[in-house]
Amino acid sequence: MKKLILAASFFLLGLSIQTAAFANSRVLGIKQEATSNQKKEKAKMKSENAEMRKQAKVEAQKNSAVKTKADGTPDKRYKENKKLKSDGTPDKRYKENKGK
Repeated sequence: MKKLILAASFFLLGLSIQTAAFANSRVLGIKQEATSNQKKEKAKMKSENAEMRKQAKVEAQKNSAVKTKADGTPDKRYKENKKLKSDGTPDKRYKENKGK
């Protein structure tokens, strides 16, 4: 009788472990799918940000008030460029640029 109870308990223990492992594998599969979508979104955002930075740099170069260095970044030695970011857009850390 002890052997029968022991065998039944091992069977139930094995069944519960197998069920838990199967459920975990399904959850992990869903998480991997979500992370791949997130990676695609991040890559898309990076490319869009790069395009926006390029456009801002072109606009900064067109603006005659912004004096630029040879690499296209604003020259910080000039007063009008002190509060600009490296891509030529206003730096939001300064009070006068927060409202713009």
